[in-house]
Amino acid sequence: SCKFVHDRSDYKHGWEIDEEYEAGKYGVEDDTDYEIRDQDDAFPEDCFICGKPFVDPIVTKCKHYFCTDCALKAFQKSSKCPVCHQNTEKIMNAAKDLINFLKRKKKQDNEKFITQQDNEEDDDTVRENCTEEHDHNHHNLDQEDGNQSEDNINLDHSENNANDEEQEIVMEDVEGLEDGENNSESDSEESDA
Repeated sequence: SCKFVHDRSDYKHGWEIDEEYEAGKYGVEDDTDYEIRDQDDAFPEDCFICGKPFVDPIVTKCKHYFCTDCALKAFQKSSKCPVCHQNTEKIMNAAKDLINFLKRKKKQDNEKFITQQDNEEDDDTVRENCTEEHDHNHHNLDQEDGNQSEDNINLDHSENNANDEEQEIVMEDVEGLEDGENNSESDSEESDA
């Protein structure tokens, strides 16, 4: 054993190397390995005191977030944090990182809502443009995602058209047989005469 203490925290076990090799990632340099990742989950979405979405959020020395009004009311009674009860010395700062997080989250939610609305409008357009009278089950609209499969719609219509053409051919054959029977009866009557 070595008399020096070596940090082996970046060494991998054999099974970890095997997994990376099987996944095709062994020996591949990844620039994101050493990035400090944004920890959005570390931010609360609601005030600890009132339980409502933040209004002018502040952060204390102990890294707890509150609405400005809630914090002022709480710190009038005591200088301790309402969550962890540490002495904050009534020091509050604007929670710029939380404000940026809430703005990003609101923007993402708005984008999600807009794409969802667009997908619902597309579904309605497909239903309105369909000329067949039925319950529109052949459109194969994915209700969860709001996505539609145009290929499936076209295939369904082409299958319906193919079935209609086959039915017309069969009907022509049946009519031809009926005409043939009628002609053969009239032919036999003519030959008898």
